[in-house]
Amino acid sequence: MFNIWLLSLFIGQISAIAYNLPKFCANATWNPTAITFANSTIIGTYPFGVFVNTNNTVYVADRLNNRVQIWANNSATPTSTISGGLNT
Repeated sequence: MFNIWLLSLFIGQISAIAYNLPKFCANATWNPTAITFANSTIIGTYPFGVFVNTNNTVYVADRLNNRVQIWANNSATPTSTISGGLNT
């Protein structure tokens, strides 16, 4: 029984996913003049995931085109694209 528990603990530790959980203030509001910087024309129709790091850089996984597009903070267009050797 101990072996099963130990194996379960080990698998749980190596398969854990860390997420960037921003801390919003209690009176945070939506920006009414914000812009849409990514639509289906830019990231395709099957985006797989979105990640925002602590510098507000946005990463979008574009499954259809096998690439990751990157927007730096305050950028309306992708500042970088990673596409070499990616598959879905």
